[in-house]
Amino acid sequence: MYTKAYLMFLRTISPLHVGSGNDLGLVDLPVQRERHTGFPKIEGSSLKGGFRESFELKERLGNGAGEKNEDFKMAVEAIFGPEIPGNENYMGALGFTDARLLLFPVRSVRGVFAYLTCPFVLSRFAEEMEIARIKEVPVVKETKRALIPDASKSLLVLNPKGSSRQIVLEEYPFEVGESPDLQKWAKKVSSFLGIEEEWLGGRLVLLGDNDFADFVKNSTEIVTRIKIDHEKGTVKEGHLFNEEYIPAETVFYSLVLCGEVHLPPEKNNVFKTAAGAFHFFRENLPPVVQLGGNATIGKGITRVNLVVDDGGNRQ
Repeated sequence: MYTKAYLMFLRTISPLHVGSGNDLGLVDLPVQRERHTGFPKIEGSSLKGGFRESFELKERLGNGAGEKNEDFKMAVEAIFGPEIPGNENYMGALGFTDARLLLFPVRSVRGVFAYLTCPFVLSRFAEEMEIARIKEVPVVKETKRALIPDASKSLLVLNPKGSSRQIVLEEYPFEVGESPDLQKWAKKVSSFLGIEEEWLGGRLVLLGDNDFADFVKNSTEIVTRIKIDHEKGTVKEGHLFNEEYIPAETVFYSLVLCGEVHLPPEKNNVFKTAAGAFHFFRENLPPVVQLGGNATIGKGITRVNLVVDDGGNRQ
């Protein structure tokens, strides 16, 4: 059983493809999505695999001279579980929840791009903050129109009628109002993310749930990929396909769950407590990891921020 949870943020630096397998729709290789909302997600198993790979790479590199550290290898096994698939004799000390969508980037006529969120996402985020025992994230009240913080005035466009203020996302105009609560929320979350408050607060937009859902379902990147038959100089048969990517600058959050170490007696247990296992994870977690597919073409580069308490974060 897990006894403590820590908040973790994931911000994509390059487009991310964490696939869900082949599909019969217009997109051959779609990204993972929640069944009930259709929002993009990163499954906990994908997170665990990506993090474990980064730890195992560090173990293989050793001290820079190619020497393996057996204690480090055993520590990796203790926090992630057995290395051999199908070995269920014991579980890892750490668990990872599915990474849920918090902020989704969309083109804006002014300010280059906007970070979109919605009341449903914020309420769900607040619930998970309680699990991580973070209680000082401001609550943003629901509204029937789009809201921006005071700092998001750079997104505003001139309304010809002059009777209201508007932003234009993709080709869709929205009338907006200002929200001090949203400004406070942006300040708190930017400190978790390790970015400047002006960067997030100057782009943040709270849309209605339905408008937000439309954007996250229809504004991902769809890339057509091919493989050339070098003998014919044409596309190789069966190698023309569409692949979906979550755009760069998307922000997800997940919970790192901390429990007991379950190494069997014959293993060298390098940890005495669950806190020791988490400390090892925190100290060796790289600030940037590669998640998902297509690593060789620079996809899936993701910045990780682990919030260790209500006032600190790991960049």
